[in-house]
Amino acid sequence: MKVAVLLINRDQWDHTRNCLDSIEKSEGVEVLPLLVDNDSRTPPPPWLSDHPGLRFKALRENTGFAGGNNRAFDLMEPGEAPYTFILNNDATVRPDTISKLLSFMEEHPACAIATPAVYFASQPDSVWSAGGAFVPRRMIFDQRRWPLRSSLPASPEPTVFSTGCATMTRTALYRSLGGYREEFFMYYEDADLSIRAIEAGGEIWLIPGAEVFHHVSVSAGGVLSPFAVYYTLRNRIALAKSLLGRRDFTVFCAYILSAAGAKTLIYPLRRKGGLVYWMWKAVFDGFSGRMGATFRRR
Repeated sequence: MKVAVLLINRDQWDHTRNCLDSIEKSEGVEVLPLLVDNDSRTPPPPWLSDHPGLRFKALRENTGFAGGNNRAFDLMEPGEAPYTFILNNDATVRPDTISKLLSFMEEHPACAIATPAVYFASQPDSVWSAGGAFVPRRMIFDQRRWPLRSSLPASPEPTVFSTGCATMTRTALYRSLGGYREEFFMYYEDADLSIRAIEAGGEIWLIPGAEVFHHVSVSAGGVLSPFAVYYTLRNRIALAKSLLGRRDFTVFCAYILSAAGAKTLIYPLRRKGGLVYWMWKAVFDGFSGRMGATFRRR
């Protein structure tokens, strides 16, 4: 069985190489790596030719996580691989990770998305993401319900969220949904895809035995970079507008505005005063519906 693996690089060739090496060691499954470079400052390295099965395309602009994955998906021929695995380039997998996800989906036709347990690469017993519990009035998907490896369930169980860091889906479903919504650019596009997959009648399952190790927030420059602060907050508001009912949205608005007010004072105290502008711009753009790429270079 062939699985297409979507990868995006942007100025992280070393991470990308480690990621490719790990997926090419996958057992019990044929992998088709599809790599897009999102306008890196440095040229493609010569070692790309060491991966004969790799399909590669260099883009002349940063299309974000959403657009980059969609461009990688387009490198696949129709009907070539029945499953698609979306994987961050700053993550690695065990040899049996992809086959475990594939086997579960083969045995459970209602499963539209299978998500592995994702660990911090620097703390391999600490869970970064393993499914998620939706908290509507805060518009968050609690990804760390299981903080430690020992706290994970012993067997697969249904969930409502799969992180874009590592998501196995059916190729036909991804195509029918139109892939990630590119107006999100980066962040919350995975929550949106999870929601649309469930609305289409599919199920999302956590497969705890499938493991991924992630260098968290490397691509965004850290969780407190202007890039991450802006896109996370703006897209969170935009998704809330489209998803929540009137009562929950009213509570969410009160929560998000009070949190922004508090951070207006907290960020300068932490010598992060420059984030105040990007936070309030995110609030304005999110509520006004200004989407797309606000800035592409970090």
